[in-house]
Amino acid sequence: MNRQPDATITPPEAAAAPDQNNGPSENKPEKSLWRRMLWAFLLGLLLLVAAVAGAAAWLAATESGLRYGLYKIPSWFGVNISSKTLQGTLWKGFHGDGWRVETEGADIGITRFSFDWNPRELTQSKLHIKHLIAGDIQIVTKPVPPSEKKPASGLPESVSLPVEVALDKLETGKISVGSRVDRHAGNAQVARLAGQVGFELFGFAGNVAFGG
Repeated sequence: MNRQPDATITPPEAAAAPDQNNGPSENKPEKSLWRRMLWAFLLGLLLLVAAVAGAAAWLAATESGLRYGLYKIPSWFGVNISSKTLQGTLWKGFHGDGWRVETEGADIGITRFSFDWNPRELTQSKLHIKHLIAGDIQIVTKPVPPSEKKPASGLPESVSLPVEVALDKLETGKISVGSRVDRHAGNAQVARLAGQVGFELFGFAGNVAFGG
């Protein structure tokens, strides 16, 4: 009688255990976290650059941006500017009537103001102002609290500008200067000049016209 070999039964507990070396690495979650943080930083930086570029384009190329730049931003530094009319943009030039500038030391009224320039020449390191025209200017001084006087340093012998400046035309009407008391008394000093002169000062060159 032939004897069959005993069948060997392998218990479940003896099954081959998985190789621990092939398991998930503990460094993978850490690398994934740093990768997500880097992408989040780059995305935030990109959004910041886009927001700054959009704000700059809005300020320079739209009339609403011009109004915000002229009326709102100076008020952060204690200077209030207003006008009855305003047309144009900072990029293409602007003009308006009935200007009023309020500062701590004086109130300035300008009947009209016009500004035109060539911004494309900034790429050539040149600030080219075509004209800067103001109407009649009235300056009303305010009493300012006394402050400690500092010795005057005098005018510098030369000024080095980061760009070349060219001013083709600077024109203004009559200029009156006086305090509030003088204004009510009718004794404001009025400068009435007429003519046109050329000038060159600290790298600025152009013409100035005064109307009487």
